[in-house]
Amino acid sequence: MQFGGKPGSTSVRRYAALLLFTLGLIWPALSVADVISGFMEQDYSHLVSKTQDASGNSTMNKGNAFTQKYNLMLNKGLFPLLTLRAGYLFESDQSWLTAGDQNSDSKITTSLPSADLNLGTPLLNASVGYSKRKESTTSSGASSTGQNSESYHGAFNWRPEGLPVLGLNLERSNLFDDQRVSQDITNDRAVLSLAYRLKGIDLRYAGNYNDHTDKLQDVTVKQTTNSARAAYSGQFFQDRVSLYSSYNISRQTTNTDTSGKGVVDLSISNQVRLYKSVPSLLDSLYVTLDQLSGQVNAEIGTTTQIQPPAQNMGFDFSRKTDVNRVLVSISPEIFTALPAKISLSNFEKNIVPLYTWTVYESADNFSWTPVNGVKAAFDHILYQFQITFDTTNTRYVKVVVSQLDPTDPNVINALNASTITTNTLSVTVTGIEAFDEVLAASVKGQTSVTSNTLNYDVKVRLLDSPSLFYNSSFYLVNSAPNGFLKWTLDNALLGDHHFNDVVGVSGRVAREDSYDPLGRRVAYVYSGTVRVIPLKSLSHTLAYSGRTESFQGKTDDTQSLYLSNTAELYRGVNVSLNGGASSAVNMNGQKVFSYSMNSGLNLVPRSDLSLNFNVNLNHSDQSGGGNKSVSSETRRADMGVTYRPFPTLYLVASFGFLKQAQQKNNITQNYGVNWSPFPDGTLQFNFSYQENIRNINEERSRLISPSLSWKITRSANLDLSYPLLRTTSLSGTTESETFSAILRMSF
Repeated sequence: MQFGGKPGSTSVRRYAALLLFTLGLIWPALSVADVISGFMEQDYSHLVSKTQDASGNSTMNKGNAFTQKYNLMLNKGLFPLLTLRAGYLFESDQSWLTAGDQNSDSKITTSLPSADLNLGTPLLNASVGYSKRKESTTSSGASSTGQNSESYHGAFNWRPEGLPVLGLNLERSNLFDDQRVSQDITNDRAVLSLAYRLKGIDLRYAGNYNDHTDKLQDVTVKQTTNSARAAYSGQFFQDRVSLYSSYNISRQTTNTDTSGKGVVDLSISNQVRLYKSVPSLLDSLYVTLDQLSGQVNAEIGTTTQIQPPAQNMGFDFSRKTDVNRVLVSISPEIFTALPAKISLSNFEKNIVPLYTWTVYESADNFSWTPVNGVKAAFDHILYQFQITFDTTNTRYVKVVVSQLDPTDPNVINALNASTITTNTLSVTVTGIEAFDEVLAASVKGQTSVTSNTLNYDVKVRLLDSPSLFYNSSFYLVNSAPNGFLKWTLDNALLGDHHFNDVVGVSGRVAREDSYDPLGRRVAYVYSGTVRVIPLKSLSHTLAYSGRTESFQGKTDDTQSLYLSNTAELYRGVNVSLNGGASSAVNMNGQKVFSYSMNSGLNLVPRSDLSLNFNVNLNHSDQSGGGNKSVSSETRRADMGVTYRPFPTLYLVASFGFLKQAQQKNNITQNYGVNWSPFPDGTLQFNFSYQENIRNINEERSRLISPSLSWKITRSANLDLSYPLLRTTSLSGTTESETFSAILRMSF
């Protein structure tokens, strides 16, 4: 077999010489440096895969990948308060692939020099720095391409005791390709912040200036944002009354200058919401995006459930808004952590194509319709998925990405090709943004938006026993010049009482008045809970909740009742039995009635043996609203056994049964063995065996994965692995074997 080149000889010597030359340059400084550190990592993998379809046709793929990483980092104290931190990272990813009789090869090199100078005291600290990421890509039959990301940054912070805290951040970033023909963007940003706290008063100001210039599109967007915030919190009358209130005002001015040939992104003021685990479109018709406070933190990696769930992330724009692009940012830690979970090139090449993205729109956060023209791309410079779709004018938008099924042969092959042998990959979403991409000429000139936000929350203790509280909260937001106004007023009574050590009750009744551009709404919300705990090992909880909302002469009503019971019959014997029902009638006359029941049994007869049994039933009926009546039912049973006869041997087995209306029963079996005979030695061996059986398509996969880890010294480690995978189904057979070796040395 011939490749475009071999992972050895010339290229290895070239990079080794580069490392030695760099070490030679800095060697005279070692004696005066406070800390100098670095690492070298060499990764090699070899993959052979053979696929035979049901008709007997077979194809064979062979591939080699060789990755080299060199890193040097210097931390030096120049003066008592002045520190220099400088580093350089070089990475080379080479791959050679033979698919049938077609050969291809590619090479990606990344260099990342950086330097930061820091001056620091408890009162004053300042820093200046520079970093540049350069990535070059070459592949057989294509010309070399290079992408550059360059950043100059500085910061100043002053924290005097008893006075306002001052912060100033300056940054210039440049994004461009080597020839500056496909990308040439400069972005200048300045942020000034002031903060002052005195007892319960919190005052803040932030000024943000951003100058975005796209030289190729001839578009310049200058944006200035000034925002101020005042907040107060306190308690009065022997802590019987607590109050929190805040007021925010901001003004954003945008100046757009263009020749008219480019496009710009109009950022949309929105509220990020998150909803998890919606496996089918049928279910997604009846769920709402729940409020998510704080930072987005969603996982879109692999999962081990019978049905791979989807991850739903969405927006409430408060009013109908044009939108056609969403950016989903992921944490770069899986690529940059030491050691990295996966290389950026392997993620982009092997994992990204497996994700399926769908976009839905809704006018009421209840009924969802797919949006057409969805396309997804991954930006490896910004660590973002860019989801584009046909422009839609709506209030609610959600982006749905299917998590990866670790029993899928395509996923297993992708993980193995990326030297991930654990069948898990956790990819964390850190933020999502929505945009309306329009022609720059349409927004040429100056636009300004002023927005105000006011809210308060007051809580009064009316009675001590039984505990009775009155809670009132108000939230208002408006913006100009579009005249948008939205407010919500809540008035509620909350009670809680324990009759004795066994029985306790709690409840809440509230009236919610709200107004938005669509009109006035009134809702009554009520809930109650009864708790009975006759023994420490026995508990019962009955919970009821309801909501009735009126809007434009129509009513939306939802009610639910849920009972849960848990008991520890004997030591190591735990049982649970839960069930409930809910009904909903929306303003369009659609009726949904559903009920669910689930029971579980956990047995721990010995400290090294555990057995779990779970049975679930979910049923729903939809009717009315001018739509055809629809019923759905899901029955599910799971059984699992884990056994650890020795600390170094772990056995696991599970059985799953899933029955859904108008679908073939889904039966799964999973078996696994993990053996690590020398867990504490310098030479560690691990053997794992996994077998997954699924009756659908008569699918069976078997993964045998031996691995060896040798701690050569305290700063040198060698890891070897050789996973063997065989997957059979009615559609054919796939066999693959992957050998990987990772050598890492640090100082």
